[in-house]
Amino acid sequence: MSDDALPATTPGQLLERISAELARQADAVRSLHALTDGAETPEAVRLAQTIDTASQVLDEIAGLLGALAPPPGAAPDAPMRDPAPLAENVRLSELRRTLFDPGAEAAPDTDGDLDLF
Repeated sequence: MSDDALPATTPGQLLERISAELARQADAVRSLHALTDGAETPEAVRLAQTIDTASQVLDEIAGLLGALAPPPGAAPDAPMRDPAPLAENVRLSELRRTLFDPGAEAAPDTDGDLDLF
């Protein structure tokens, strides 16, 4: 390793940092709505929906990773929390399927279907 090696980090700290970064990226994606302001074409509406979905997915993953991390002050070798109970907190059904049941068949992609929460 070089002299500028990174300091030691626990898995929990890393999960928290990744969670915080994903939350920042979700905010950045939401700022892209400025690209669609005032536009009412079908393409602009689809772009706005894509921006919404992308930011929601990033927020969901950020929250999940933050919840997986051991509580603050836990021993460095503390285990991660069990992800199974956390599945109910993932509100986007397709993301929940992807993360917790990857063998399940994907839901049909139907225009006009919204995952509201």
